[in-house]
Amino acid sequence: MVVRDVCTRWNYTHAMIRRGLLLKEAIDKWTFEVPALRGFVLTPNAWEYLEKLADLLEVCNFNFHLKIVTLNYFLRYTSPLQK
Repeated sequence: MVVRDVCTRWNYTHAMIRRGLLLKEAIDKWTFEVPALRGFVLTPNAWEYLEKLADLLEVCNFNFHLKIVTLNYFLRYTSPLQK
């Protein structure tokens, strides 16, 4: 089952992306087979970006709980998203 983002749960975006990555093959098949959803087919680059974003959110979730995030530490994990 797909996890939907919820504005009252700040880490649900991470959970939603991780579940989407887990269901990647099914999502690709579904969006390709249903004509109304073809505009939502994700490219390989989009899937790669989501993987990097999920990794970033996982690091942020972990570190925000520990309250030890520094700009230097944060930038180290966001730099792959800029490529």
